[in-house]
Amino acid sequence: MERETTKHAARLDEELSHQSASMTRGAPVESRSREERVQESPSEDEAAIDPGARPDLALPGGLSPEEIDARSELARHLSRTVFPADRTQLLDAAVGDEAPDRVLALIRQLPEGITFATVQAAWDALGGYHEHR
Repeated sequence: MERETTKHAARLDEELSHQSASMTRGAPVESRSREERVQESPSEDEAAIDPGARPDLALPGGLSPEEIDARSELARHLSRTVFPADRTQLLDAAVGDEAPDRVLALIRQLPEGITFATVQAAWDALGGYHEHR
């Protein structure tokens, strides 16, 4: 077996590799050996500001996590090539894509007689929130 470095002994190389594992592999725990080198966790004020720290909260003026999931599911099962399309065409495309029942139920709620240009237009017709970026 070929060693990665020749600067240290094999045992020291393994120890250094273990200490840096969380940085190179993304382990959920800190692997630094000395406490003063461990990454400091965010304070309460910082956690309130960081949207990733509270995924259960919707961002101001944005979609809730449930709305994001619903819109994403809709977009995942309606390819861009099907648009422009009406409700029947969208339903046929979703059934052909083996969309889950919750997506089919959303499409069945779309009004008849309207042609939708994009997934966003269909989402808007369902009463979904439209983000402004």
